[in-house]
Amino acid sequence: MGNIHSFCEVGLKISGVFPITARPIQEFDGADVTAVHFSETGAGNGVLVVGTSLGRLLVMLLKNSGELKLLTDYQLTDANEVTKVVVAEDNDLILLQRNVITKISASNCAAHKTCSACVSSGDPFCGWCALRNKCSHVNDCQAHQVICNISCF
Repeated sequence: MGNIHSFCEVGLKISGVFPITARPIQEFDGADVTAVHFSETGAGNGVLVVGTSLGRLLVMLLKNSGELKLLTDYQLTDANEVTKVVVAEDNDLILLQRNVITKISASNCAAHKTCSACVSSGDPFCGWCALRNKCSHVNDCQAHQVICNISCF
């Protein structure tokens, strides 16, 4: 059987003598986490989408430094637990609850009223749509319109 003569000896060596430890990046009071989705955005950063037992949905930016920044906090109309989160190709979120399927935008870009507020939010779903002169979901600004999501003019 290959080069493993005694699985028990090898298995014990693989498992190690010290447990893996880590500190939590986020703790939730009053609700259980029931669904999680992570999408990498590049450079070691990513978007973490968390559904809870009380029908809350949190969209957070997880930086490679371990810093977590809340981007959007939704309370769904159905207060039942979110059992599954799927990110659609247009970056909208599709949520499954007990008897409900909901599709919502991953971010509330319109909350950022200026170009600098939009850009400094760090929200990978939002960018400044120059021809509309507002912060928009990147998929809402047509291809021929300039989206500024790095710096303002």
